[in-house]
Amino acid sequence: MKKLNGTAGTAAVCLALTALFCATALAEDKTPEFKGSIAVAPHAKQTLDLARVTLMEAFAVTSTQQVGQAVEAELGVETGFLVYGFDFLAPSGAHTKVLVDAGDGKVLVTFKEENDTDSLQVEEGDGDQTGDHQDGNDEPDLTAADAAKAKVSLTDAVKTALAAAPGKAVAVKLDSEKGTLIYEVGVLGSSGEATSVAVNATTGKIAITEGEKENGGENENDGEQENGEEEGND
Repeated sequence: MKKLNGTAGTAAVCLALTALFCATALAEDKTPEFKGSIAVAPHAKQTLDLARVTLMEAFAVTSTQQVGQAVEAELGVETGFLVYGFDFLAPSGAHTKVLVDAGDGKVLVTFKEENDTDSLQVEEGDGDQTGDHQDGNDEPDLTAADAAKAKVSLTDAVKTALAAAPGKAVAVKLDSEKGTLIYEVGVLGSSGEATSVAVNATTGKIAITEGEKENGGENENDGEQENGEEEGND
């Protein structure tokens, strides 16, 4: 299992799980004003450790706000407050964003999002974490029809990931990789190691578990494939 060892918090997570944690920032002019219970100073370190509510607990309070299928959840900083952001995809293709306070677990704001490429920003002072995210492949955006084919729920995928990599779930996203629906789950361990777990959204089995060592620049690669084949080193 590949893990990232070193400083706990946002910096470590961003370095190890760029695709999950450092996506395009949610434009502030599209976010209704709100005030959360955990204020985060600009460039603050270890912000993710401040959350007093788990991702699963935050998801539970969105039950009356859900419009469609949960396809993404992320712990991050928005407008200076630590929140969980949830993305619900309706059959029509419309996205509904729900922000939940990471301190007291209350729903802060719910709003429609027309641009489905926007995502919650995880703020960090080291490096530019904004801008259009490109993951190096040409996979089209996930459609509502594709998402509906998932037989495993977002919450079940998180449970599976945490069983394999104990810690705090800080991000999860349903995506299509070469025609296969996968939940990418980001887990922050108690020692600060960041692990990415890919869960097959059809079978519920773990496809790959990986991360990246920060100290010394070394990379470990012992990804576990469903078919038993190991990934080669990058």
